[in-house]
Amino acid sequence: MTSKDVDSPCVRNCCLDQQDMCVGCFRMLDEIVGWGTASSVRKKKFSLLVHAVKVALMSMVIMSEIHAYSGLINHDKLVLNNNVHL
Repeated sequence: MTSKDVDSPCVRNCCLDQQDMCVGCFRMLDEIVGWGTASSVRKKKFSLLVHAVKVALMSMVIMSEIHAYSGLINHDKLVLNNNVHL
């Protein structure tokens, strides 16, 4: 690999969802197929896009978990400015 090459984001967990996005590396099928012939600039763009997709998906999962557990939180006990209010 030369210094201009970009590592593939593939994590060897290949499985496409209904929109043809790999659930392992979060690339679309056309991005996966075109990786070998893509320029370094294109690969870097793919890598940045994959990172953005991962962050967005992780944020959605976190928000979903917060929402799911919000019913378990006792909202009568809040911590404000390091003071516990009962």
